[in-house]
Amino acid sequence: MPSKLKLALGLMGIGVLLALIGERWFSVIINLALMFGIWRGNESIRGFMIGISWIGLILNIIVAVVSFGAAFVTFGLTLIPFAAGVWGAVQCAYMIWALKQPEVQHWMFNRSLKLV
Repeated sequence: MPSKLKLALGLMGIGVLLALIGERWFSVIINLALMFGIWRGNESIRGFMIGISWIGLILNIIVAVVSFGAAFVTFGLTLIPFAAGVWGAVQCAYMIWALKQPEVQHWMFNRSLKLV
């Protein structure tokens, strides 16, 4: 398994742990299913994850920009939403980049054919 994919699955695992702490069971189940699909080498899941990551990237950038603008009005009270928006955008951008890498695509193709 390429290290890029291991890191992407690790980031998804952090999301699962945070959802467990917040008792968001539906989110836990969906994220575990997506992680399993990526681990199995499912090409449909890879494409779905890239699409969802693009949506997440756009929304997180919007959150970061709005909270940064609101920071001037609220005198820094929106620092946590700004940091969350930036972290979410970085995580989504990494997921898009990692899943589009040729070595990850090659590994997932071989994994789906049970060659790995």
